[in-house]
Amino acid sequence: MRYGKRSKAMRIEFNEYMIRDWVTEDAVPIANYADNKNIWINMRDLFPFPYKYSDAKAFIKIAKKPGPKSLFAIASSKEAIGGIGLNFQKDVHRYTAEIGYWLAEPFWGRGIMTNAVNRFTHFVFDSLDLHRIFATPYIYNKASIRVLEKAGFTNEGRLRANAFKDGKIVDQFIFAKIKEGLPA
Repeated sequence: MRYGKRSKAMRIEFNEYMIRDWVTEDAVPIANYADNKNIWINMRDLFPFPYKYSDAKAFIKIAKKPGPKSLFAIASSKEAIGGIGLNFQKDVHRYTAEIGYWLAEPFWGRGIMTNAVNRFTHFVFDSLDLHRIFATPYIYNKASIRVLEKAGFTNEGRLRANAFKDGKIVDQFIFAKIKEGLPA
């Protein structure tokens, strides 16, 4: 298997927060935090709104499936406060993954997501056979754009009329980070 199987649990600590595997008990805080239009507006439509406890349970069940893990919780010592993960690409893009993330609104503006994206990206490049990680934030998502810039991603361009969100056609940017040491 290209990505390998991790035998131990994921745990990346930074400040008083961590990236870790999802656990069943995360359903309650995630349902509470994710049920927020300010979060949903920046996510793909696969992320429901309103976000219910049943949605959180179903998501955690998917995240805990056997095999290579790609979905992780961002947590304090008390509870899950967001999520981060990868969508592995296929065919000629098999050494590429899309990164996605979200954070509960009470934790915005503290540098948590910048630290999480930076640490997670380094972990991925050190642990998996990936050469490129990219993200496509909506053009209006200034906070996510800033996170990507601070985490060392490069803005590669604007994807015009690339998505339909909240009843509108919207542009997206494409940001990417390339594994160090690869030929240009």
